[in-house]
Amino acid sequence: MALLGAAPSAVATPQTVLPPVSVIPMPRDVQARDGAYEWRSDTRIGAESANERSAANVLAAYLRTLGLRPAVVAQSTADRAVSFRTLTPVDPELGSEGYTLRVDAGGVAITANTAAGLFYAVQTLEQLTPQSRGAAVQTRFVAIGDRPQYAWRGIHLDVSRHFFSVPTIKRYIDVASRYKLNVFHWHLTDDEGWRIEIKSRPLLTRTGGCGLQGGCGYYTHADIADVVQYADERHVTIVPEIDVPGHSGAALAAYPELSCGVVASPKVYCPTERTFAFLEDVLTEIVRLFPGRFVHIGGDEVSSREWRSSSAVRRLMQREHLSTYAGVQGYITARLARFLEKNGRRAVAWDEVLAAPVPASVVVMAWRGPGVLDLAARSGHEVISTPDGPLYFDAYQGEREQEPRAMRFVSTLQEVYAHDPARTDLLGARAAYVIGAQANLWTEEIATPDHLFYMLLPRELALAEVAWTPPVRKSWPSFNARLPSELGWLVQHGYRFRIPDVAYSLSGEDVRFAAVPGRIDSAVAETASPVVRVALASAAPGPIRYTTDGSAPTSRSALFRMPFDVHVSPGTAVAVKAAAFLGDGSRGAVSTCTIRRAPSRAPRRSLTTFPTWSDLVSSRRADVYTPPPTSMP
Repeated sequence: MALLGAAPSAVATPQTVLPPVSVIPMPRDVQARDGAYEWRSDTRIGAESANERSAANVLAAYLRTLGLRPAVVAQSTADRAVSFRTLTPVDPELGSEGYTLRVDAGGVAITANTAAGLFYAVQTLEQLTPQSRGAAVQTRFVAIGDRPQYAWRGIHLDVSRHFFSVPTIKRYIDVASRYKLNVFHWHLTDDEGWRIEIKSRPLLTRTGGCGLQGGCGYYTHADIADVVQYADERHVTIVPEIDVPGHSGAALAAYPELSCGVVASPKVYCPTERTFAFLEDVLTEIVRLFPGRFVHIGGDEVSSREWRSSSAVRRLMQREHLSTYAGVQGYITARLARFLEKNGRRAVAWDEVLAAPVPASVVVMAWRGPGVLDLAARSGHEVISTPDGPLYFDAYQGEREQEPRAMRFVSTLQEVYAHDPARTDLLGARAAYVIGAQANLWTEEIATPDHLFYMLLPRELALAEVAWTPPVRKSWPSFNARLPSELGWLVQHGYRFRIPDVAYSLSGEDVRFAAVPGRIDSAVAETASPVVRVALASAAPGPIRYTTDGSAPTSRSALFRMPFDVHVSPGTAVAVKAAAFLGDGSRGAVSTCTIRRAPSRAPRRSLTTFPTWSDLVSSRRADVYTPPPTSMP
């Protein structure tokens, strides 16, 4: 991607400490130069069109948090320091969300084809302009040309099991938009609760608004309008989900006549004309409330048990020449997809709908691994990669005894970062059908905002880089180096997150690491050396404390300041335990490295770095796991 050309020459003074180019997600093309632009307290921001002024106001709001007094002025103002420009004609290389950003001695220049591109440029500029107390506000000289790898960059939230308030939803959208995620998949209905007001069917919230797990609560039309506007200002599209035909227990508790009437607690709609009239009423209101292009209609984990004894289902199968119950579900999906098309929307569905032919316009969310990703592409469907395993954020992030309650699987930060949505090794040319990636956060075990954000962060930052940054620009060491400043931002804005593990580097004679079977927080290092030098590191914006007596570190344990020596006698072992802390005393997971003195071998100096505990664990699920039928997506 072509950048803006050479910046005016400028050299940082010896007193100037140049901030690194630290942005998440990493831009496509970055050129850093020596020197830094120092912001004036009365900075003027040039903007002309409504889109330019909108982005300029976002930047101005940020600069005010740094103690500056910016003003948004006309683009023609002579002494403006920042220039926003919407390109005419458009630059096809930038697309609908790309931008260019140049910072040099003359100030800041931002160009884009669209309002979204201008907004994303501001998100990058904010990360390049960190807040420093008592210091001048500076941004390093850079030239950036950027655009996303994928059009669909999604984060999901289940509010049916546990209800979350509008302010929490807005904070969820805030952090997504900072990292250039552009889809909020709002799972509003399930067996446990119905969380959206449908005026034509008031019993839905009167009965289903009190979930089985998460107490009472639902979103009114006014709430939805508020959240939709809030998301739109941050260039996040909301994709509402009304789960059909399964996971419908809350709706059927309110309107039992929509079931086939063969079980005591139905969870699957009966495909009658009465049911379709109900669903069309619901979707009509959904379309009015949500202006986005997509509506999710579920389709996962549908049990045919409630259909097998139904005369209504038998009549439907005879009339439509359907030979399987998968065909019945396909009929329901196709009918609702056509209804949405007539109303200017596209249907999205979970990958189980591929068991029967459905319209090619249906976007498929592949959650059961690469096989269904490939099936969707071969069937001509646009597909979103959202595998159970790395991109299911209800999974544990470490050993369960050190983590809050979660679903039984594990998804580490590095496993999220390693995900390849398109799987070009599998799909080949069909990779073009993959339009993006999404992570899902189901809330069976999550009842509070603190727990919610702990499960989301910092994995969401890895997701953002997976979805935005070209694979050739991705680098796990680079991501780790850029992570601390963003964790600092999360601390500053009151987000709870999982504190990253401590990594170990050991130097000595013939140091060799080995995994501890079944553990991702422990490792063994064997050495022939009587003395091993240990260095510790973490992306957490706080101190690391450690012990060498096998006890878990506390806020009073030794503070890691510089590499230290561990003496190991022949035939013995020393357990080094370490954890990162935040300023409020919060402690991350404890990592253990047991150093053993092995029998003497030929001396060989070595420096062994243990960058992350999950390096030692073979891929257990990432892109190959197929969940059992009882797994809840």
